[in-house]
Amino acid sequence: MKRRLRHIPRDERESELFELMYERAMHGLAPEAEREFERRAAASPDLDVDCYERAAAALWLEGSAGRVQAMPSELKARIATRAGAANVSAAKTSKAATPPAERARMAWTAWSGWAAAACLLALLMARGGAPGPEATSPAELRAALVAGDPQATTLAWSATDDPAGRAVSGDIVWSDATQAGCMRLRGLPRNEPTASQYQLWIFDASRPEATPVDGGVFDIVVDGEVLVPVKPKLKVDKATLFAVTAEPAGGVVVSSREHIVALAKR
Repeated sequence: MKRRLRHIPRDERESELFELMYERAMHGLAPEAEREFERRAAASPDLDVDCYERAAAALWLEGSAGRVQAMPSELKARIATRAGAANVSAAKTSKAATPPAERARMAWTAWSGWAAAACLLALLMARGGAPGPEATSPAELRAALVAGDPQATTLAWSATDDPAGRAVSGDIVWSDATQAGCMRLRGLPRNEPTASQYQLWIFDASRPEATPVDGGVFDIVVDGEVLVPVKPKLKVDKATLFAVTAEPAGGVVVSSREHIVALAKR
């Protein structure tokens, strides 16, 4: 009998795995993060760690009207590697050969997962709540939140003792209701995107302080005031604190909080 896999995390450790699953489907993972994903996935063998990619691929297929784009070569290699490992594992546990039609269906499902990046956001928003105000630029997003969302809160950034955060000012506008926000930052030094990036963390009253929600990575490439939209990876029930850290390029899953450059508290 085929084992039924779980789709809901049991604890905070598995919730962090789900964050990696999201990032993997949306953007792909850096080698170190991919190794961390594999390690955590191996520790939870009854979790369906590819469910985000398959669900998103199904949505993409539904709206593609049969139009299929070429799969990126690096993703093809990744899928082939994972498929090979899965085949070895399956051969050890079952003597019955998979019918050709079933193998074809499984292969299509697997490689179609590359399209998850195009539609996973819509899928997660459907699970997590209504999208924020329609806007075509960070400035319009901020204006829409300030003027049109009665539940949006504006919080001032506080400078920190970190050398990069001593001159920081500005504010962040955030709405728990629409899961939308925009940062306004001044005095944050420019970063070299290939070496380091800034990352926003959202502390949620419903989550442990040790695991804030990733609000997205961003760059400062100009002097003066910069507007940056907030991009939470998970639904935030009640934001209590926002923190910006300096991290390696690509961001991190869990921050050491060694370089906190801005804070805003509700």
